[in-house]
Amino acid sequence: MTELFLLLRRPSVLILLILTAMPGISEHIPSARTGEFDYQFRINLAKDYGSLEPVAEVSGRIEEGEFRYRALLAGAYYRFHKNLKAGGFYTLLAGARHDDDWVGDPSRWWWEKTTDRPEQLLSLDVSPRFLLASLPGENWVFMLKNRYIFNTYNGHQTLMVRPGLTYVHIQDREPVFNIGFHYGVYLPLNFSEVLIYEHDPYVNLIYHVNRRVKLELFGAWRFRTWSTSEDVSDAGESGYRVQDRVFVLGTGLIVRL
Repeated sequence: MTELFLLLRRPSVLILLILTAMPGISEHIPSARTGEFDYQFRINLAKDYGSLEPVAEVSGRIEEGEFRYRALLAGAYYRFHKNLKAGGFYTLLAGARHDDDWVGDPSRWWWEKTTDRPEQLLSLDVSPRFLLASLPGENWVFMLKNRYIFNTYNGHQTLMVRPGLTYVHIQDREPVFNIGFHYGVYLPLNFSEVLIYEHDPYVNLIYHVNRRVKLELFGAWRFRTWSTSEDVSDAGESGYRVQDRVFVLGTGLIVRL
């Protein structure tokens, strides 16, 4: 008994006993993904009809070891000026994850499986760009991509703002490769508890095989904040904000028809 009494006087032991006596204290909060890798690909097709540029793209991503996310995009850009183009797009996708996909009850919580759940996006894009001839090398292009996205599945509206700086290496008046530095910021307009729910600095390298075919490699560090889900609120549990920090590596094939 004396040894037990002395053991209980240790602060670390008391804290452990208190936590053990409170099961599920944070089970309703999803675990953050930190330092993990996702893998992504895309195939982009486009055709130039003067000022009009129809675009189609298929993409996919392996997340947490599963080929979960797939998307098919179709639409077109229209060039209003040499420095400004705008477009509209339709996307059919599956495997997206949202705040309210964290479901369960006070005894058990999990992410809803969304691999086969279809969603549709409608988006409008305005992308001004400018040649920065004053920079060393002269062939620097700055672009500010702005995209409004409406998700018909849950009514979510998002504004994506992505500034980017790209260097184009030219040899014998033909582009050989591009290297771009970008920063994507995603602003939730009618959902989430945070001002910015996702942001991702990334770099990409594009090699021009010929005038029609390009190969792409890219890497990103994606920050995604999860806010309190509807099920957690309905269960009367405390709210939360959890941030994933995941590295994304990807490849791309770009074809101009």
